[in-house]
Amino acid sequence: MPKQALIPAAILTLFSLAGTPGIAAPSDTDAGTPSAKEISPVGKVPYQNDSWTDTQFIQGDRSLVLEMQKVPPGSRLVVQQVSVVAETDDSAIDVSCFVYAGTPDQRITQVSPSHPLMLGAQSRIASPAHTRIAARAASQPLTLYVESGLVPEINCRFSDPLQGHAAAISGTVTGYLIAE
Repeated sequence: MPKQALIPAAILTLFSLAGTPGIAAPSDTDAGTPSAKEISPVGKVPYQNDSWTDTQFIQGDRSLVLEMQKVPPGSRLVVQQVSVVAETDDSAIDVSCFVYAGTPDQRITQVSPSHPLMLGAQSRIASPAHTRIAARAASQPLTLYVESGLVPEINCRFSDPLQGHAAAISGTVTGYLIAE
């Protein structure tokens, strides 16, 4: 077969693999990309709040609790992402963390079901700036609704009493506010 005949045959083969020539099929990237309206529709107000606490504010004898910013009157918070880092001065102390809606009173005051946070493996902190040496972190998407006047709270419970230990948690809650 001469070379001139191979080129049109190759083009026809490519068109047969790609679909009908002249008709553009929607690409997968277009289907998965939300429009600007879907990303930030009218009525959604972005919310992001972060906080930290240490063993100066132990709740009970084993828990540290982060209270985030209170949901304003007339709004509902839709939490979409939560991140937390829990640190201790003893690598033998384990920790579990969860998030829920609570009352803004600097205590453990759960008023909604809790969502457990899936903590990663323990990592070593190599900072001479403080005595905490071990950390566990989580960052995960979830959906939690927090009503007006309440706060999202992150509660981390340690496996041993915290008296006499250096421990701290820091966390971030991200989502959006909508009108009630």
